[in-house]
Amino acid sequence: MRVNSAPASHIVRTLLPVSLIVLTAVSATRSADGGDSPTATVVEDDVFSETHALDPLLNVVDFKTNLPSLRQRPEEGTHLYWEGEDLLFVGALVDTEWTRRAPEWPVFHAAALCKPGPNKTCAFQWHIVSPEASAVKAGPHRLWIRRVQWSQVPAPIVVRVLQGTKVVVRSTLGDNINKDGKYQARVFWDPLDVTLKEGPVTIEIEKPKDETPSGDRIIDAVYLTSNLGYVPVGRTQLPPVDVLKKRAKAIGRGAKVVAWPAEEPWISYGIHDWPDAGEVSTDLNIQACQDEYEPALVRLTSMHDAPMTLNIAAGSLKDVTGKTFTPPEVRVAAFMPTGRYSWQPLALMRRRTVGLAPYHTAGLWITVNTHGVPAGDYTSTIALKGDGVDEKINLRLTVHPIRIVWDPEFRTFVWGGPPEAPEGFDAKAAYLRDIAAHGNNCLYHTELALDHADLVKKLGFVSGLSRSVDWGFSSTRKDYDSEEYRKVMAESIAKAKEAADALGFDEKHFSTMLMDEPSLDDHWFNAHKVAKEVDAGVMIWVDPVIVTPEQARRFLPVIDHWMPHEMNLSRPESIKILKSGKGRVEFYNHFTQDAANPAKSWTWFRRMPWRAWEHQLDGCAFYCYHCPYGNGWVHRPNNVGMYYAVVYSGTVGPIPSPNWEAWREGREDRDRLAVLQAAIDQARKQGDDDAADRAKAAMEWAVNQAVNASSPANYREANKRIIQAILDLR
Repeated sequence: MRVNSAPASHIVRTLLPVSLIVLTAVSATRSADGGDSPTATVVEDDVFSETHALDPLLNVVDFKTNLPSLRQRPEEGTHLYWEGEDLLFVGALVDTEWTRRAPEWPVFHAAALCKPGPNKTCAFQWHIVSPEASAVKAGPHRLWIRRVQWSQVPAPIVVRVLQGTKVVVRSTLGDNINKDGKYQARVFWDPLDVTLKEGPVTIEIEKPKDETPSGDRIIDAVYLTSNLGYVPVGRTQLPPVDVLKKRAKAIGRGAKVVAWPAEEPWISYGIHDWPDAGEVSTDLNIQACQDEYEPALVRLTSMHDAPMTLNIAAGSLKDVTGKTFTPPEVRVAAFMPTGRYSWQPLALMRRRTVGLAPYHTAGLWITVNTHGVPAGDYTSTIALKGDGVDEKINLRLTVHPIRIVWDPEFRTFVWGGPPEAPEGFDAKAAYLRDIAAHGNNCLYHTELALDHADLVKKLGFVSGLSRSVDWGFSSTRKDYDSEEYRKVMAESIAKAKEAADALGFDEKHFSTMLMDEPSLDDHWFNAHKVAKEVDAGVMIWVDPVIVTPEQARRFLPVIDHWMPHEMNLSRPESIKILKSGKGRVEFYNHFTQDAANPAKSWTWFRRMPWRAWEHQLDGCAFYCYHCPYGNGWVHRPNNVGMYYAVVYSGTVGPIPSPNWEAWREGREDRDRLAVLQAAIDQARKQGDDDAADRAKAAMEWAVNQAVNASSPANYREANKRIIQAILDLR
């Protein structure tokens, strides 16, 4: 909880080394009891992929940046381009070649929530207004707007240019159709000519008033110039070198690299993002509870006109007496080409070095592990050295005297199996360790773990789920009363029971399913009725997309374990009926089309456990852990635009993403709520109802903040309130 600021020879490689690298740390650390611990080893991640065409861009400088070629802007005339230091009218989601300092900048969708004001969207009538630009000289100008349009989806925009209150020009842009009469799916620079008087200018962009909901609109750059012969070049619009040098002199003040910690690790940032002077800092402050993982993000921006490679060394956490604990883990954020959102910092890779191209930004994802760490204050330093740089990030950690207890009866899991791995590597074991380390205590596809039963128990999995009946049989056979039907059903469920026994799960902790996302019709009622009558010692579970109250009442006697889609949380009557039964009630979602958008880490993945608490459900799950549509490093969608990946294939195990880290954060948030609830119950038992009522009100406020979060900061504020409420009850 942040509160402050040896792989197979056929693998395709272009940027990263092929061999597995194991490096030995230079200095030993001291153990918690004060003695010297063995010299630590650092294992570096390496990409494993037979199919990917582009490597992740770690800002590892294996390429040469031709700075003169970046001088794309004309030398004379009026040239206003919307960037953080200039007009603060910034795009965030299409391209990291433009600065992206506005994390709230939307994918413009016709049905977006209305948030009036600059850089906001409105349902069916979104409207953006630029800040007032600095004065322009009189004469003809050309306005360029860069946007994305999807195949066969019209998405026009209305653009107005104003001087004062007078509309100088109004035009509708966006009818980009190819020779076959189809809308083109690509990035466009749309031009609009306008003659201006001397003085300030304002740009307004909106959706046509009379248009019904249509495709997404993404606008990430606006450029006004008086040079009518100038045409924006591709997707590499950087300021000229002299502008970059001037900016570096003002912000860096002689430093080759500046650090600027993010108040929240979940923000979206780009390769070309720059800090303002107030954000530059070598101090990183983290607050956490005991027995949790807490991430932070530090961005590094080059202020130098030559490539640099910096060695990373994280020192042990040290308390006020000098006793040391596990050092923070530092990962380098890899920018990946996602197609829809271009390059995004999605893969978090263990690295001993980070490279910086001239005037580019890299990200360090820093995680502290407070398991076994007493409450108190701690410090650590993360040293960055190389190419004339000798810098330290000073980490200060406060651990509150609150232990996060992993609630075994709240179950979280993910669909999907191990990512691809090189021959000879135990991908299953790595998969099991990874999903357990990210807070999951329920195991899906338990058949994958039958040869790792001891590891399953060691990692603390308390339950499992399986697919028992052949889906072709269960979906087509309708002779429910026949001897063959009941025999097949009984034998299939018995196999599930064998898996449960092998892994040590009893009847209350193991479920099996007949079909994925079945419609709750007559056929599936009869099928589940037969399965229930078999009574083979496992629960029968179902994951319907839609559950009406009528369906809930009918199916309640034949289902032991409900896992409806998250959309059913908006059907309170259905959820109430399901909860009235004796079985477990959880929910799931499948995060698909926008999983390549880092902003979804907190809007989707972290929010789910909070929603489970809000509705007092027994768990939650999502699809999918690893991309089933080809290697995740390609990160291209399938034919329905789905990405389906929160981890990527590595030679030494799965490589996480911010989305995967957010899921663990959400799980820890939910377990923190359970700690508070236990304290409230204890206060009532002791007769202190007033204190219990105050704590309950704080909890309700925090849950409302989280489930309706409009930014990552809402989770920080919610957890601050939860922590204070726990402390107040002690």
